[in-house]
Amino acid sequence: EELFSGLTEPASTQSNSIRALYRWAMLYRCGKSLFSPIPSGANIAILGSAFIAALLVNEAKAHGLKIACMDSKPSRQNKKMLGIPIHAPEWLKSQGSNIEYVILSSERDQEDYLHQFIHGLNPNVKILSWKDLAANG
Repeated sequence: EELFSGLTEPASTQSNSIRALYRWAMLYRCGKSLFSPIPSGANIAILGSAFIAALLVNEAKAHGLKIACMDSKPSRQNKKMLGIPIHAPEWLKSQGSNIEYVILSSERDQEDYLHQFIHGLNPNVKILSWKDLAANG
């Protein structure tokens, strides 16, 4: 509780990411998971920003999700983040319906482009942004 005592709600002029981080912190404060809309045991892949992705991996593990990571930067591919293998986004093509959700971890507002990109790789997956999960949590 002390950790959250100094947090104040960001102004509407703040970026979507700042406002979403605040909402995520408030979910956490109330003992709720960002991933509550996703059934425990679901297979997810997290795509994007390493900082947010690391936070998402920890929360997804706590929620009982099966996790893979994807990153477009070759320097991160074929490595691990918090014990989770990192694949190139093209890996998603070979997954069929094995991956149920792709969680976008981008801090920038580029979700429209990423939705099109991911559906081009695998039209079977549902795509959610961490910012949307925070807003609807």
